[in-house]
Amino acid sequence: MAVHRGRASGTADVAAEGSARRRRARERRGATAREDGRRRVLVAGAIALAGVGLAGLSTAVASAAWTDQTWFTTAAASGTADLQGSVDGSTWLDSDDAGEIELVLPAIEDLRPGDSRALTLRVRNAGSLVAELTGSVAVDGALFAGDEPATAVLSGLPAQVAGGATVTGTLRIEAPEWTGFAHQGESGDVTVSIVGAVP
Repeated sequence: MAVHRGRASGTADVAAEGSARRRRARERRGATAREDGRRRVLVAGAIALAGVGLAGLSTAVASAAWTDQTWFTTAAASGTADLQGSVDGSTWLDSDDAGEIELVLPAIEDLRPGDSRALTLRVRNAGSLVAELTGSVAVDGALFAGDEPATAVLSGLPAQVAGGATVTGTLRIEAPEWTGFAHQGESGDVTVSIVGAVP
C-alpha cells in the first residue's frame, strides 16, 4: 500500500508540473500578443500622424494657389499761402515787389495839428493754408522827421488769416496837437508791409 501511494504522488506531481508549464506558456503567449497589439497600435498611430502631416502639406500647397490682393494709391500736394491786398475791397493785387508797389492808398492832404486820418487795409489769403501775419510801417520825408513829427501806426491786423479768408487792418496817420510849426507845408511817404508766414 505504501508503494502504491508513492506512485500516485509521483503522477500527481508530474501532472501539476505539466499544468504549470502550460499556464506559463499561455501567459507568455498572452504577453506576446499584448505586446504585438501595442506595437500594432503604435505603428498605426505613427502612420495616422504621418497621414495628418501629408494632409496638412497638401492643404498648404493647395491654399497657396488661392491668393488675392488689395492695392492703394494716393496723391500728395503742398498747400499755399498767397496774400493779396485791396484798396477798395473789389480789386485784389499781389503787390509783392517793394520796388514797385501796386496798392496805392488815397493821399492824405491838408493835415494839421490834432488831425487823425484812418485808412483801411484789406488783406486776403488766396491760398489754402493758414498764414501768420506780421505788419510793419516805414515812413520817409520831412513830415515824419525832426522834432514833434506826424506819426503813422498800423493797428487792428489779426495775428493770422485762414486760407480763402479776408482780414482788415487800419493805418492811422496823426498830426498831434503839439506838431511843430516847422512841419507846415511838409510831406512824407508811408509804406506798409504785411508778411504772411505758414506756421
